[in-house]
Amino acid sequence: MIVIETSNFTIHAIDGYIETLYLVVYPNKILMLDGGCRCDAKDVVDYIQLLGRPMEDLKLVVVTHPHPDHSGAAPTLHRQYGIAIAAIPSINEWYTGINGWLTQKTDIFLTYYVARKKGKPFKHLRFPRRTPITHPISNETSLPFFSDWQMLSTPGHTTMDTSIYHKEESIAYVADLLIGLGKRYSTPYPISDPPKYRKSLQMIKELELKYILLAHHGVHEVDVNTWARLIQKVSDHPKNHINSIRKRLGL
Repeated sequence: MIVIETSNFTIHAIDGYIETLYLVVYPNKILMLDGGCRCDAKDVVDYIQLLGRPMEDLKLVVVTHPHPDHSGAAPTLHRQYGIAIAAIPSINEWYTGINGWLTQKTDIFLTYYVARKKGKPFKHLRFPRRTPITHPISNETSLPFFSDWQMLSTPGHTTMDTSIYHKEESIAYVADLLIGLGKRYSTPYPISDPPKYRKSLQMIKELELKYILLAHHGVHEVDVNTWARLIQKVSDHPKNHINSIRKRLGL
């Protein structure tokens, strides 16, 4: 489904397993904004074929952070079709070591929890702990093959989240920086670094964007008052598994 149309490209939204996937479709190339769940890879391939385009047109997948619904399908698309992957190298630090192994298992469990709440069937979500990055990128650099888009560092949800920004069209894909709940908005879970998260919200607010693309869910026009309210409500304490358990136990 086309959700945004400009003179140079159209942005198509695909219903992923628990998230919205976005393809930026140009006349001669396609950009995928984020890597989706492992099981979303087939849906992406099917959609590109439905457009009557060869898989060779998918030039790049950008991975914004390491969670299962954002990095899971990228390795499959890379392995099966040789699709290039752009991301900041630090995303491969999230699941390192024993703690990283446990974190990945917890993140997959939480993905299944969300899927169950949405009435989705069981699907395989296992994915590598390291994303095979072919094009390392850094803050405020242009994307390979798509110089009209740039990466912005927007940490806080994890310590290495990024957003993808198109200045001329005033559009940004902000992944999980914000969660859409119909006409309401909330902060994501977890929030690993509240001070950095506040700064990320403030930075996106100051861009005065026309369109915000959310992984959960859809295209939105977010006014400055909403950004201000969200910034104000961010707790000083990280929102994570340990703190959630302590809160439930009254500790």
